[in-house]
Amino acid sequence: MTIPDLPAVIEPGKVYRRLLGYARPHLGMFLIGVLGMILFAAMDSAMALLVKEFLGGAFIDKDPRVLWTVPLGAVVLFGLRGLGDYVSNYFPGWVGRQVIKSLRRELFAHYLRLPTAYHDTAVGAQMLSKLTYNIELVAEACTTAITSLIRDTLTIIGLLGMLFYLNWRLATLVLLLGPPLSWIVQFVNRLFRRYSQRIQNSMGDVTRVTREALDAHRLIKVFNAEEFQATRFEQVNEYNRHSHMRLISTRAITNPVVQLIAALGLAAILYYSISQVLNEQLRVDEFMAFLTAMLLITAPLRRLVNIFAPLQAGIAAGASVFDVLDQPAEADTGLRPLDRARGAIDFESISFAYSADKGEVLSDVTLQVAPG
Repeated sequence: MTIPDLPAVIEPGKVYRRLLGYARPHLGMFLIGVLGMILFAAMDSAMALLVKEFLGGAFIDKDPRVLWTVPLGAVVLFGLRGLGDYVSNYFPGWVGRQVIKSLRRELFAHYLRLPTAYHDTAVGAQMLSKLTYNIELVAEACTTAITSLIRDTLTIIGLLGMLFYLNWRLATLVLLLGPPLSWIVQFVNRLFRRYSQRIQNSMGDVTRVTREALDAHRLIKVFNAEEFQATRFEQVNEYNRHSHMRLISTRAITNPVVQLIAALGLAAILYYSISQVLNEQLRVDEFMAFLTAMLLITAPLRRLVNIFAPLQAGIAAGASVFDVLDQPAEADTGLRPLDRARGAIDFESISFAYSADKGEVLSDVTLQVAPG
């Protein structure tokens, strides 16, 4: 059994800008979250300075002040980092749920206004799946993914700045990892979006088959069709499992590849930096601070790679929802006011068809109904 992909051609930038339009009324709350992201990123960058202060003061300069400055600095640093973490998650999360509420309300209201012809051809379970499952995926794109995207990008930028501050030659080597990593991200983005479309479509089919079986349970028993319905469900259920596994497989192989490229870069940087330490061109505290900042980059980089799956799923879900919202609503032509009606009804040359391919149900019908 083959289940087709969603018919719409997705333009990620256009879809995401439209999704962000729903967040625009709550810009103030989101900006508070951005301040938390900046604070979180700054504290991650300050971690390298704390390591440099500790090693330089305790083992090289023998400064007794590190007895209280370093422990106090650690408490302040992690306290502010925790505050930034809370603010950067809560406020964008609040905005995200507002977006979901607005989008769900708009979609439900549009369902009520769509013409009967649309409801005749659309699958009810697919419509229900878009209102529940697909819109919930948009929450990931509007909250978790966008929070990680901004916060981790700021963290990486801050740590790169720290690397250049500590040693610009070593930092230049780190930047050479950028091109291969960006190519991997672009490639897996396309895969994530493709598999997310299939998963959302298959979820609608699982809902459809289930709903049809539950609604017609008496008919199924009369015709002893339990085995037939179980086979139908197994087909759509297996396709859903297969689509999820393709997504999981892509996500699982991405991290090892990224880590392998990072490990090769790290090996080259370690070789160069250790040679500088041995030649006394680089202090040990500077080297350890640089190494700390470089290792701290790997965590936000890994999170950035991991968020592309929910981000692309949210974009695909948003596209499927907007595809419905862009359908024209049924025109209301019954706007003629009646001061007083006698109750007589006249049909003059009425024709009607559910769809053009099935032909007319009524053809040139004229009918008069007297009052009462």
